[in-house]
Amino acid sequence: MDDETPPDLTHWKTVMEFTVEQAALLVAGIDPFDHNLRSARASYHSRWKRAHGVALGLVSAIRQGTLPTVVCQAEGEGFGPAFPIKHNDRSEEISIQSTTITRASLMS
Repeated sequence: MDDETPPDLTHWKTVMEFTVEQAALLVAGIDPFDHNLRSARASYHSRWKRAHGVALGLVSAIRQGTLPTVVCQAEGEGFGPAFPIKHNDRSEEISIQSTTITRASLMS
């Protein structure tokens, strides 16, 4: 399948929680089973910029307190593990791979 044809994403319909990265990819019409944001960009996927923009928007909404999280985590130092933070803690970067949001919060 080429990048111009959106994939069948129906296998994600029963999933109720997503990482920020998964949600951004899905909104952009990219299957998170096929790509993460890094690989979508590296492969010049036709919708990688949309996915990155959505991820930035979701993180911004989390920071503003308008998008609640199930778990909000920061990126670990180097290759260290992510660790819990408050959504408005600006001393750390929110981890898009570890921060979890719900389907319901995206719909409201």
